[in-house]
Amino acid sequence: EGKNEPVLMIQIEKFDISNIQNTKEVWLEFLKILKENEEIIPGNPLIEMIIVHNNSAPTSGGMFGCSRVGNGCEQTTIPNLPKYDNKKKVHDGIDLYAPLNTDVFAMYDGEIVFIENRVPQNEQCTFGALGNRIIIKHTSTQHKKNNNTIYVMFGHLNKVDKNIQPGTKVKQGQKIGISGKTGNAFDIEAWRYHVHLMIYENGTNSENKIDPRKYLTTKFDQNGNKIE
Repeated sequence: EGKNEPVLMIQIEKFDISNIQNTKEVWLEFLKILKENEEIIPGNPLIEMIIVHNNSAPTSGGMFGCSRVGNGCEQTTIPNLPKYDNKKKVHDGIDLYAPLNTDVFAMYDGEIVFIENRVPQNEQCTFGALGNRIIIKHTSTQHKKNNNTIYVMFGHLNKVDKNIQPGTKVKQGQKIGISGKTGNAFDIEAWRYHVHLMIYENGTNSENKIDPRKYLTTKFDQNGNKIE
């Protein structure tokens, strides 16, 4: 055993530090390629699915329901909102963690029915609470979850894909834009960057909003933790 120690020390001393850096760069490039080749799961809008919370409600702020500090739950027209620890402010969707410029995909086959894309890419300006956003209509034969027609809204986008507009038919897994921090997300911390996902059933009035978890393939519990 004693003979092995000096040999090991000599090997470390002679190892060129540039080799370590080169190896690191090779692995990072390999991991990048793996990430780019990951396939989107039908029923999910992002490759990596994580619900992110917020400062005022660190355990529930990213969830659908009365999940944030403030007021509004008493006056809302959204029925059957989940209640979280006496929180009084409505959050009408879920927040899915997405670093800036993350690819966003159609959950199912459908049709674009609304686009807001006036906030220039990478600019931290505001235009409505949800900034750049898309709404896609999916019929029951497309999502196959039940007999309802649903409307899926993606908010705070950096940019909407240039090849889509209202009336465009999209396929499940088709890239529709990239994530950002437009709207009222323009000054949030990096750990909170997200896509605001909102889903309506059988209409786009406030009372038609439902918990998006119902239509996601990746499942989350009532606290926003992923169910493996």
